[in-house]
Amino acid sequence: MKTICLLFPFFSLSLLQAQSIGKYSLAIKGTLDPYADSYYAEGVEINAFSRSFVYSLGYISGDEYVSSDYLPKERHTMINALIGKYIDSKNQKFRFQVQTGIGLLLVTKEDVMTFPSNGISVEQTIGPRTLGFPVKVGGRFLPFSFLSIGIDIQANLNSKRSNTRPMLSVEFGNIRSKK
Repeated sequence: MKTICLLFPFFSLSLLQAQSIGKYSLAIKGTLDPYADSYYAEGVEINAFSRSFVYSLGYISGDEYVSSDYLPKERHTMINALIGKYIDSKNQKFRFQVQTGIGLLLVTKEDVMTFPSNGISVEQTIGPRTLGFPVKVGGRFLPFSFLSIGIDIQANLNSKRSNTRPMLSVEFGNIRSKK
C-alpha cells in the first residue's frame, strides 16, 4: 500500500499533463560500441512529450560476457519510469534532454556446469534486485518530424550495482512539430 501511495503523485502529474501531449515516440536502443568491452545492451522506450517535459517508460536488457567464453556471465534487466525536460534548437533539428526517475534492476547470473557424459548445462540464479535512480542525458538529431537518431548516456544509480552505458537511440513517432 505504501508503494502505491508513493507512486500515485508521480503518475498523477503524468495524467494531468496527458491532456497536452502533442508528441510521442517509440525508441529502439542499443549499446553504442558493443566491441569496446564485454557488455552489450538493447531495449525499447516509449516517450511522451508535453510542452518542454518528456515522460518515458523503458525496458533495457544487457549481457555481460567473459572473454574466454561465448556464454553470458550475467544478464542485467532494467525497467525505468523517467520524467525530465527537453530543449529543441530553433530550427527543431536538434534536441537535448535530461531525465531521471525510478527503476528496477534485476541481475541474473548464469553459471556453466560441465558434465562429461551429458555435455554442458547452464544454470541461472537470480542475483540482486534493487530499486535505483536512473539518470539519462541525451542528444538527438531530428532529420524528419517522424524520426530521430541520438546518443544517450544512461546510468542506474543504486546501492548494489550502479552502471553507466552510452546507448544509440533511434526514435519513431510524432517527434516534432511540422513546419
